[in-house]
Amino acid sequence: HNGQALGFRYQSPLIRPSNEGEPPVDDTANFVPSSFPGCRAPHHWLDGDKSIIDLFGGGFVLLRLGSNPPDVSGLATAAGSRNVPLEVVDIGEPEIRAAYERDLVLVRPDGHVAWRENAAPTDPDALIDAVRGA
Repeated sequence: HNGQALGFRYQSPLIRPSNEGEPPVDDTANFVPSSFPGCRAPHHWLDGDKSIIDLFGGGFVLLRLGSNPPDVSGLATAAGSRNVPLEVVDIGEPEIRAAYERDLVLVRPDGHVAWRENAAPTDPDALIDAVRGA
């Protein structure tokens, strides 16, 4: 069942849930993609034959989505000072921003969402420390 394999959602101190309400419903038969923290990052095609999933696997990836995403220099500095590999990827396509539901989505190397918000974190050091397990 797709919901069992693709719908797995982590609940861990390494995942930083925002105050946004209830997580997606666990349904082993019907998989509904979500960027809710802990869920597997949703698939979407980039440039025709490349999946957004292809971006994940080497380190953390911070997706800056939409036409006017927030500045994330503080988060990049926090990651760099801790030797946490972080790639910042800008994607302006509105349909991808809609699928991911937020302007900023931090994806772990395993492809699961660690954090998402519409604004840069107020304490980027604390966020990086949390998602790296420090």
